[in-house]
Amino acid sequence: MVEKFLVAARTKISISNGYFLEVNLNFSPQSQKQNSILNIFAWIFAGLFVISSIVLVFSFFPTRKLLNPDFYKSALEDVGIYERLPETIAQQLATNLSQGVTGPDSPVYLLLFTQQEWESILTGLINPAWLQTQTENVLDQFFEILLVSPDPLNTPITISIGELKNRLAGEEGVQAFNQILNAQPDCSFDQVMGLLQLGLGIETQIDTLLCKPPDNIISELNPVVETILSAAVAYVPDQISFSLPAAMLQGSTSGNPQELSPGELPEFIEALRFTNTLIAWSPLVPIVFLLLVTAFAVRSLNDFLRWWGGTFLATGGISLIILLILFLTMDLSLGRFLPIPLSVYKLPPLLVQLGLLELSQEVVNGIVISILVPAAIFTILGILLLLGTYLLPKDSPPEVVTEREELLSQFKKQDDDL
Repeated sequence: MVEKFLVAARTKISISNGYFLEVNLNFSPQSQKQNSILNIFAWIFAGLFVISSIVLVFSFFPTRKLLNPDFYKSALEDVGIYERLPETIAQQLATNLSQGVTGPDSPVYLLLFTQQEWESILTGLINPAWLQTQTENVLDQFFEILLVSPDPLNTPITISIGELKNRLAGEEGVQAFNQILNAQPDCSFDQVMGLLQLGLGIETQIDTLLCKPPDNIISELNPVVETILSAAVAYVPDQISFSLPAAMLQGSTSGNPQELSPGELPEFIEALRFTNTLIAWSPLVPIVFLLLVTAFAVRSLNDFLRWWGGTFLATGGISLIILLILFLTMDLSLGRFLPIPLSVYKLPPLLVQLGLLELSQEVVNGIVISILVPAAIFTILGILLLLGTYLLPKDSPPEVVTEREELLSQFKKQDDDL
């Protein structure tokens, strides 16, 4: 009150002397100090928002993608592994079996097919759609064990092979068996007689019946082959279950899992779940800092556009710069070693031809995109908000100016009365 009286007195004296003195009553020394403190806090919280948001861009989005089974499902489908599988296995079988042939009496000679023959057999038995369904089912179960299951060490992964059994015991299995027979040398007289006895349900004494019989005998043998295959497949369970290695779930590099009490989670699983939960709640941190910036600095729509636009642009721009530096650094380091001979990695040729390297590259691309997209969104939003400050009219003078004019008017009126 004393400070306000002194300012008013100075204004009154100036008017009584006939001079109009411009005194800005909007900001007293006390209000200027308060605004400076508020701005300091606003800048601090803005910096904390930018830092926490950058950490969020490089941790939250990649981690959520890496722990999402749908990400790997999409990568497997994009690479085309399910369609490659019969062709890849056929090529490996044709190559490896041909290298093991030592003569017509070799057991490998009985399975000496070309790549096209193996591919035809495998394609008839393994349906890519069924393989994709089972693979995706395994992925769902795997991540459920890692992130949800209360007893991960004793939770099995189950694969249904009912459809595969039906194909083996059906027309596809008979056709595959006929293809195997057609690739064998012609049957001898004893083998033909043995096949006829087999067709009549009579026990035969021939050591091997794996030969190429005449076409008329093959057609007669098909019902018998289907019956034999059905009986053999009946002993195979409809589901295959297996548990993940305890050493893997515990993150043990020695291969010797530790003994755990009932209900106790492995340290690796517990740490993974804690990290996943922490990252899931991490977006609240920059949100809180942004609200604090708004509370300390925003007094108008223009303030809102400037502060939010500036922090968003800083977050997106710095994130893009960091991503670019990491990309160039990784590219330079990989460029020194790639293409590396596959023998260095000691990868089985089957995995290489199946598309393991392409799958790895697809995963890396997905991680980069998960960082690039939010960084670009932050940048674009920041630019749009800052552009909005130029489209809106400037802020009108504060209402305190009206109080100043009213105070000056009262002083002038009192001076006239005197």
